[in-house]
Amino acid sequence: MLEKQNIDSSKSETLHFPNVSTLMKISLGLILFTMISTVLVYAETTDDAVVTIILDASNSATNYVGWNKPSTTSATTIDSRYWVFENFGEDLLALASNSSLYRWDKSAGQTTRAAVASGNAPTASRHLILSTPDRHLILMGTETTPGSTTSQDDLFLRFSSQEDFTTWAPSSLNTAGSFRIQDGSKIMTTVRSRGSILIWTDTSMHSLQFVGPPFIFGLNQIAANCGAVSA
Repeated sequence: MLEKQNIDSSKSETLHFPNVSTLMKISLGLILFTMISTVLVYAETTDDAVVTIILDASNSATNYVGWNKPSTTSATTIDSRYWVFENFGEDLLALASNSSLYRWDKSAGQTTRAAVASGNAPTASRHLILSTPDRHLILMGTETTPGSTTSQDDLFLRFSSQEDFTTWAPSSLNTAGSFRIQDGSKIMTTVRSRGSILIWTDTSMHSLQFVGPPFIFGLNQIAANCGAVSA
């Protein structure tokens, strides 16, 4: 009886070692963990076995931050890209922020892409709106010299001749013209209202009203410290 108890006791104390397959899995896991913690790689599965290093965490010169640590801040502010659209009769006018004015011609068919509306129009503007019912097209945050992107002024607005989005240079024979807003650093957005167009800069609000010849439009500031934060 005593011998049987000793045998049973020795069986209960037997140690179970992992098999070869388990050991290989553990080893591969440790190796993979070490690789990930040292270098992040992208492996292209080709016959040439090309491996491109994206981030070498062991290189302190790259100035990367660790997990759960804030990155350094930047003083650079980048505006998001946006589009503004206006109907001009049956056609569509479109403006990408700080870009040229485009026109989609409905009569050309749906398979025809929009093209630059006019070679005479400014080539860099922040916003677009059509004045109604007089139908002057207005570009805001645009160029003081049409066609020169280096002359873009974020507070400058320019309107085309009436019913004509191809004429932008003022003369005694058309109703084109321009204004410059004085309060703020850039025009943010604009909305048609009853009898006027409301314009927001980043610090103020203005009203643009059609008054007819010889001045065409009148611009008045109606509020301060009430700027818009985006288009």
